[in-house]
Amino acid sequence: LFIGSGQTSSSVQQHEVAKDLIAMFQGMEEVVGLAGFRSDALDRRSFFVATSEEGMRAMKQDGRPMSHTEPRSGCIGVLALLTSLGPRFNLNTSLAISTTFGGNSKDPFSAQRLTSMLDEVFDLGLPELPDVETYLQDRLASRAPATVEDHVAELTEEPDAFYV
Repeated sequence: LFIGSGQTSSSVQQHEVAKDLIAMFQGMEEVVGLAGFRSDALDRRSFFVATSEEGMRAMKQDGRPMSHTEPRSGCIGVLALLTSLGPRFNLNTSLAISTTFGGNSKDPFSAQRLTSMLDEVFDLGLPELPDVETYLQDRLASRAPATVEDHVAELTEEPDAFYV
């Protein structure tokens, strides 16, 4: 289930969607929302955030990486409503968050950290993930021109003619 930028901007409609999702998820053992958390470029963490005391105790017992202080500014949208309202409707909900840089959360390094954390915690048995840095370098190299003109050298070279 993906929510993201496709969700409505109306808070009333977001609440209705969250309530419908909670009803749909009844009986599930746990519902984990996935989120990016904008931070400094060098902040490379992935962690869980519990939405109830019972959930926090269970996560500690499982040895999951947790944050008790993040996200300080909270979350917004359908995902935030779904995870925060879950315990009220006897649904065990939590957030799995990975720090990201930039405003659009399209950070492939963050996505890889989050995927690796989920694979480790839930023993998903995912195959080894490709190296994101190598993938991005190869992709950029494939789009680069075959020959590169040195415009800086051309502009800074000594003229070979005398101008009066």
